[in-house]
Amino acid sequence: MDGGERSRAWRVHLCLGQHCSARGSRALLAELEGAVRRAGLSDRVEVIGSTCRNRCDFGPNANVYPGPTMY
Repeated sequence: MDGGERSRAWRVHLCLGQHCSARGSRALLAELEGAVRRAGLSDRVEVIGSTCRNRCDFGPNANVYPGPTMY
């Protein structure tokens, strides 16, 4: 991670674990990245795939930081 990524105000960690991936998290990751880019927020919001969020019954799951706020 470079200095620019560390200075972003928001981070979205989207689960790419087995259960969330089966529920479309990989496609959602691409959509979120595109939405952030189209909104001109790439310098403020980082969207990354992550390991399991341990809430498999509710997937796909995301944590938004600062927080964490679970979605």
